[in-house]
Amino acid sequence: MQYQASPVSSALTARLLAAEPEFVGLERISGVAGDGYLRVTAVSADGQHVVGMFADPADTLSLSAFLWTRAGGLQRLGSLNGGRYCSAEGISAYGRVVVGTAEDGAAEGADRAFRWTRQGGLHDLGTLNYGRYSHAYACSADGLVVVGDAADGAIGHACRGFYWTFASGMRSLGVLNGGLTSHACAVSANGRVIAGYADDGAHDNARRAVRWTEQDGLRSLGTLNGGHYSTATAISADGRTIVGVASDGHAGEALRAFVWREDSGMRSLGGLNGGLVSRANAVSADGAVVVGVASDGEAGNEERGFVWTAEGGMRSVENWLYEHGLAAAAVPVVQANGVSADGQLLVGQLDGERAFIASVRPRWLQF
Repeated sequence: MQYQASPVSSALTARLLAAEPEFVGLERISGVAGDGYLRVTAVSADGQHVVGMFADPADTLSLSAFLWTRAGGLQRLGSLNGGRYCSAEGISAYGRVVVGTAEDGAAEGADRAFRWTRQGGLHDLGTLNYGRYSHAYACSADGLVVVGDAADGAIGHACRGFYWTFASGMRSLGVLNGGLTSHACAVSANGRVIAGYADDGAHDNARRAVRWTEQDGLRSLGTLNGGHYSTATAISADGRTIVGVASDGHAGEALRAFVWREDSGMRSLGGLNGGLVSRANAVSADGAVVVGVASDGEAGNEERGFVWTAEGGMRSVENWLYEHGLAAAAVPVVQANGVSADGQLLVGQLDGERAFIASVRPRWLQF
């Protein structure tokens, strides 16, 4: 049957499209009493849900994971068996699943990877072979695949990257060329490609950014111009673009944000206004927009959040907003930590341990 829009919905859509766009720009995320510490770590692909952790000024020894929406505000995700620490690190495409790490009050305060849903609350994902700890950092678009790292009790509690599913439980990703450790930091939308880092046994256990698939296992992504170090932090929806940070052999081993693609390998994104270092934290679904943190050469190498595209290069979040005719906050943006699938909305940190959400979408497309 062919779908036909109703006259009412068609008229409303026409008015919205014809209207002069109104934009949100940058706004602060709040909800903590007493203006306490609040850090955002990720945003859902649809841009409607933000996760992170906050400290209640009344209980400075505790950290609580949260889920934030404009409509619902800040929602605390709870604790694991009375543990005092909980951090949300990743979120599914439409905000239905949150993953992260929590202190387990029933395991002498050991860290445990968790998966949260509104219906089931926090669910402990366990460890590898009764290892001492586990951490979760990201999940697939549907939230059914979770990745992170864990101590493997079968090999002296050495750290191993893992992926978790309901069917298989927690499974080790192994190591790179006999190296010491591995870590999984990000996963593609379908859960089949994982990015992270591992010690490379073929290069004196130097850290290397890696890409994992069931077929190929762990594969090194190399380094920048013969540099010593690389780490992958995020991956595009299709798994073909990976971003992170690497030491650049052509820049005195200075740390540079990079983008890696199957057809072109690893490429430096450079610095911000001649600044010393940069690091990529997140990437849009198609790999076209990269966000992160860099030292700004025009601000005394102070940390600033950046947005990078192939056309515009690396610029500060403030300049990205100015390009769209939008004003930024008076307080500097010091980190960009997450970006929506379409690359038009991002989240991060303002100076002074405050969090923000910034968007160049028309207001009628927001939340």
